[in-house]
Amino acid sequence: MGSLGSTLILLGTFIVYLNGNHSMLLIAIVNTSAPLIVYLICYPITFMGKYKALRPSLKFVSFGAAKELFSLGFKFFLLQIPGVILFFTSNILISRLFTPDLVTPYQIAHRYFALTMTLFTIICVPYWTASTDAYARKDFAWIRHANKTLNMIMLLLLAIIVVMTILSCFVYDIWIQGQAYVPFSITLISAIYQLIILLSMRYSYVLNGFGVLHLQLILTITASVVYIPLAVFAGKVTHNINYLLLVMCLVNLPGLIVNYIQYHKIIKGKATGIWIK
Repeated sequence: MGSLGSTLILLGTFIVYLNGNHSMLLIAIVNTSAPLIVYLICYPITFMGKYKALRPSLKFVSFGAAKELFSLGFKFFLLQIPGVILFFTSNILISRLFTPDLVTPYQIAHRYFALTMTLFTIICVPYWTASTDAYARKDFAWIRHANKTLNMIMLLLLAIIVVMTILSCFVYDIWIQGQAYVPFSITLISAIYQLIILLSMRYSYVLNGFGVLHLQLILTITASVVYIPLAVFAGKVTHNINYLLLVMCLVNLPGLIVNYIQYHKIIKGKATGIWIK
């Protein structure tokens, strides 16, 4: 259903483009209505037809587990907030500390390397639920085997990021056709930032599967709190956007390091205290 929704959004956007109407309102309507249409069509076909046995019902709800689920769900919700803060405040900070013109190259580089995040998500999301099952069964042999597979995936993504960085100028020429200039320094730091995020999520996905969120929560909230004053300081002192982008990398490094340590402590059976929460 997600693929159908995305395809419908693409077709709708293309139709709007062909009509010569560049209204943001129409684009917003297409982006919000397309997934809704797909779900409205698919729901009766699936849950009222072929998969009737899987249709949600209140009789299957265990209200006794509500407190624990809401507590865990609230933590997952809080984990998303720092990422949103870092992404959206970066645009504002770049515009205020330097010039709005620099937001464009930053966004281009960020979107460019975000393709690796899409690839990572497609490949690694199944490990989240699989890790939950393996951890519940104490099947650490499977977890260690999955660890080797994930390491190979990360090496592949590293190679892709390196190639993307090398070919960035060529790709930008085809993509934006000279309408904006993206300095190589912004591209390089964006690549480093994306690699840090991917490596951190490589461990956090499995830790999420284990239900171990306490340290992640502390570190992500801390990163979002210290990012803005550090970014403002770096921008005002250096007057160089590269240092602001380096601050983005810097505030995310502790999360990567702690995720790595916590993950290996757990699979080795050495995690105690805060490391197991």
